[in-house]
Amino acid sequence: MEPISWGTIISAAKAGDTILDDKKRKSLLTKFKLLLRANRKIVVYGLSGAGKSQFLLALKKQLEIAQPTGASEIVPFNLEDFPIIFIDTPGQSERHFPRKQALTEILKDNIEGIINVVSYGYEERPEFNLDDIFTPNHEVKESFLRLNRKSEVERLAEWLPLIHPKNVKWIINLVNKADLWWDNMDEVNKHYISEDYGKAFKQIDSYTNVITIPFCSIIQPYFNTRTSGKFGDLQKEKLRSNFIHQLHTLIKS
Repeated sequence: MEPISWGTIISAAKAGDTILDDKKRKSLLTKFKLLLRANRKIVVYGLSGAGKSQFLLALKKQLEIAQPTGASEIVPFNLEDFPIIFIDTPGQSERHFPRKQALTEILKDNIEGIINVVSYGYEERPEFNLDDIFTPNHEVKESFLRLNRKSEVERLAEWLPLIHPKNVKWIINLVNKADLWWDNMDEVNKHYISEDYGKAFKQIDSYTNVITIPFCSIIQPYFNTRTSGKFGDLQKEKLRSNFIHQLHTLIKS
């Protein structure tokens, strides 16, 4: 079963459609349950403020605001009664050494894959100065987003060289905060698949399956400023459903 393309997921979410009908979904989840009888270890990676911890809460359908992860945390839970262990890594730049050291040790064990959470520059951290983020018209400055996207690309040098055919089966680049970038979905797609960010994965895509998936953990104004009115709960739930389907496809392959 081939992973579903970015365009198909976006089109389905915009229309409020599901990729799978109920009968097929129940069959798929049954197969998924059998595959995951043993705990599957999945590393969650990304910059601080990109939404790693919020992503895990969204899978549990919890709505509380997640706090930044200060150290690698083991997050076990059942996804539709399927036992999975997510390893949530710290994203703060000052924790570079312990994060890389932890990932090096994790990769020595048997893991399913890596979920690399990105947000097209919409990281949200308390130390940010609002004057650096917004124009006088309360629009997010493109220069600010570009700087954050540059940091995303630079962070790849920390962990991509650690990937080899025997330690990671697949990588999901999970483009979180779709509610904020929904109006620019074509540009987002190009950035993570064919432009600077996507090009960085060419060094490993011959032996590691790399796919890009849109996602939204929680619909929330960016620093209390709303950026898109075309994304709602229906789209959020469709993207979540499609993510689960993609995860099943990767584990089964």
